[in-house]
Amino acid sequence: MGERITVQVFRGLSQSEFRAAWERAVAELRGAVRWDTDPEPPMYSLRTVQGDGVTSVLLPRYPGHFPLCAKVAEMHALAWMALRIQEGSLWDYTLMHGADVVDQFSTLPEYWDGDDPQARDRNKGDSALLARLWSVPQNRIKRYLTHWGYEVTSDTCYNTTRCGKAYPDDQHEYGDIWQMVDFLHSIGGDYPVQEIGVGQQHAMMVPMPPHT
Repeated sequence: MGERITVQVFRGLSQSEFRAAWERAVAELRGAVRWDTDPEPPMYSLRTVQGDGVTSVLLPRYPGHFPLCAKVAEMHALAWMALRIQEGSLWDYTLMHGADVVDQFSTLPEYWDGDDPQARDRNKGDSALLARLWSVPQNRIKRYLTHWGYEVTSDTCYNTTRCGKAYPDDQHEYGDIWQMVDFLHSIGGDYPVQEIGVGQQHAMMVPMPPHT
């Protein structure tokens, strides 16, 4: 199994507003946050990057990140997304407004659903909707919402067929999972990873979410 990463990205809060909302959401789960502090067991790592009204969040080990983030978004009726690298093979996102799913996109819907035209349609993304909810120009993001193409080469192997970059200044091409970071930059976010010194480190203590 390859790389699996989820970055939660929120639009519309300053750092102080985000921290207040996050503290409240964690408190509702009978937890607590220690800002600008390294975690110690059994605390969870929480990393954030604050841009111009965009907050990027990385919770690498906490399994309840999606409902926790939904709580934060509901408090302010925010647009937000779960932006993911899946199994080292593709990137995708789920776009939310508050607790409601409003759109989704996958670079490689065939990875999960084979040659299913309905799956491709469900995962084509709506650049006009994203531009409106995120307050970014549509022409800054539209080319990222492109399926990579899928060519089966054997029972266990495939190639992506689209070549080149979405935009000339990008670091990564179609078919490269790290194109996700170029897309993240285009919506005002950043990848909050400690190894390259991006973002702020925090500690979070919160109970394990119940199994459903």
